[in-house]
Amino acid sequence: MPPQVFDYIYKRSTDGKHFYGLCDRMHAVADTFIERRRTEIGDQTAAEVGRKGATGKRVHLDFLDRLLLARDSEGQPLSPEEIRHQVDTFLFAGHDTTASAISWLLYNLSRNPEVRAGLLAVITPSWAAEL
Repeated sequence: MPPQVFDYIYKRSTDGKHFYGLCDRMHAVADTFIERRRTEIGDQTAAEVGRKGATGKRVHLDFLDRLLLARDSEGQPLSPEEIRHQVDTFLFAGHDTTASAISWLLYNLSRNPEVRAGLLAVITPSWAAEL
């Protein structure tokens, strides 16, 4: 079994210490960003918070704003840790999905030379025009 299965061993390994150090650093950056936005929002309502478009009217609430304004069934806001977990999930799910899609595309292009040739025929002129 890989060492990650046994957290108590993995956390003490060189790789584990490096990995958890990077996680702590990422969490610190996310916490700072979340707290900065929480301070900007203050006591505003959803109608007051949305990003402004070119006309000065509210266009939309972004993901973080929605989390910061969310309330549970008892009217309490989400904790900073709950918000960070949701933001982490949103960011990493997008990263994993993109990486999987690109891997799948490259694999299938390598297995289908005629499709790869057709794709190159379509995109090569646009690259040449930019050079």
